[in-house]
Amino acid sequence: TVGDSNAVDLLVNGGGDLEIQVGGSLVKTTTAATLGDVVNGPHAIEVAGDGTDVITMNSLGTDLFDGLTVTAGGITIGGDLEIAGNISLTGPVTLASDVALDTTMANGTVTVNGTVDGDGVATRNLTLTSGTAAVTVTGAIGATEALGTILVSDAGTVDFDSTVGAADLRMTDADA
Repeated sequence: TVGDSNAVDLLVNGGGDLEIQVGGSLVKTTTAATLGDVVNGPHAIEVAGDGTDVITMNSLGTDLFDGLTVTAGGITIGGDLEIAGNISLTGPVTLASDVALDTTMANGTVTVNGTVDGDGVATRNLTLTSGTAAVTVTGAIGATEALGTILVSDAGTVDFDSTVGAADLRMTDADA
């Protein structure tokens, strides 16, 4: 679970090693990690699992991070991720609530190299906002668990490389 502005807790399921880097420095290699005062300034955060891990993140603070890169066998997001930099998610993404991926503070890119699905508990909505930067999703969206509304707002180019399964797709102030 990625939490408030002073601490980052990561819940990892899968038993593999997890490597966490903050500001380009290796912080911890473990199967579960808690970062406290280490994350207290403008740093990029990189989380890399071994391909079988499931990383769970809830709402993530705004100005503390220059970027967020997560690579895992599964990525579950349970809240908004507002990042002053790029967001790069590699692995299948599951939305555990309505989620906004927002990089407008720094006009950062939003890239999902994998599928995006709801969790099956409720219909989930997804908002993608990147200022003037690109939004890219390489895998199918809503193929296993369809989404409610996908809103792409205030974005540069938008590229969905596969199918989109949603009740509603809206683009405002975005170049498709």
